This record gives sequence, C-alpha cells and structure tokens, in this order.
Amino acid sequence: MRAGNNVYHLDCFACQRCNHRFCVGDKFFLCENTILCQLDYQDGPLPMADHVQTGPRHTSPPTTPYSSPI
Repeated sequence: MRAGNNVYHLDCFACQRCNHRFCVGDKFFLCENTILCQLDYQDGPLPMADHVQTGPRHTSPPTTPYSSPI
C-alpha cells in the first residue's frame, strides 16, 4: 500500500493514532507523514506529548486485507 512517498505492508497500513486497520475503500489522511483515519483527522493534530492511547475508537471486527489477483 502506498501513501505519499511511503510504502506499507497491508498488515501495517493503519491509523497511527488509534491503530484502526483500513479496509478497501476506507478514507485515510496523510498529515506530515502520519496516516490518520477520518475520525482522528477530524479530531485535529496530535499534540507532541500525547502518545498514550486511550483505547479503541472503532467497534468493527478485524478484517483481512483484500488482495486482487495479479
């Protein structure tokens, strides 16, 4: 998966604030080389000292990445 100039494994492509893994078609935002889900992007920038997770924000069950045949 590619976001900007960065390339990610599908298993690693997740919101870097809440760890929500993206599914095909999910909207994500790239802010200063940080991948954010829509909810975290709308919450605004992450303060420098705020690196403690408060818990999951998404209630959907984990999904497996979709890959299309080559």
